[in-house]
Amino acid sequence: KWRTTQELVNLTLPEHLDCAQKIFGTSVGLGVRVFLPCPMGKSNGRVSSGRAICKTDTINVVPFEQEEQEIVRRGIVLKYTPSLGQLTVTIRFRRVTGEARMLPYLQ
Repeated sequence: KWRTTQELVNLTLPEHLDCAQKIFGTSVGLGVRVFLPCPMGKSNGRVSSGRAICKTDTINVVPFEQEEQEIVRRGIVLKYTPSLGQLTVTIRFRRVTGEARMLPYLQ
């Protein structure tokens, strides 16, 4: 086993939402599973796609809540290993289906 310095940032609480939005954008805590092809070539531009969320969709939510509801805390973890120049982003989300369960996250 080897040891090295790692920088770790957890974005899980309501007060972390502002910081997460500055890094990832204003819709950081909400998403649907979709495949976006992003070719890596000479032009490394952004790829984006969008559609309206329907009440029958299943959405992935990073709740940014004070009290966790699951055993594993939901949120975004940024881990940087300077010796490798490697940034790892881990997103732990909650799957939400149905209009009544979605509405609190969309307001």
